Amino acid sequence: MPPNKKKEKRKIKRINSKNTTRDPNRNSFREAKP
Repeated sequence: MPPNKKKEKRKIKRINSKNTTRDPNRNSFREAKP
């Protein structure tokens, strides 16, 4: 289960990265959460 959680977090990070480049508002959210 731990490895699955890590993989899910990585996938979310990738999607978030793509969204941050398109949405400036999301970029602020990512900067607040390093």
